[in-house]
Amino acid sequence: MTVGVAALLLALGLVGLAGLAGAGETVARGQVAAADPAIRDQTSLVTVRAGETLPDVARAVAGGHPASAVAQEIAEINGIADGHVIAGQTLVVPRY
Repeated sequence: MTVGVAALLLALGLVGLAGLAGAGETVARGQVAAADPAIRDQTSLVTVRAGETLPDVARAVAGGHPASAVAQEIAEINGIADGHVIAGQTLVVPRY
């Protein structure tokens, strides 16, 4: 886990989002990311488009980082255990 992910997860836990589940969790985390300047500077919000997969999203935001590692980080940030995303889903993604 990178330091940025650890800081983001800690901040999210501190605002009481740990008990949320499903798509609402992603939106709530995104709202926290947008509201907290420290988190906002390290993350962006991305909406999954029709036909996109988690690896597609990761490749789009990875910059020079390995897409597989970025996909794992996105999954961790957003509580995605099965690696599946759906069109219209809002994801908090790291900025590189």
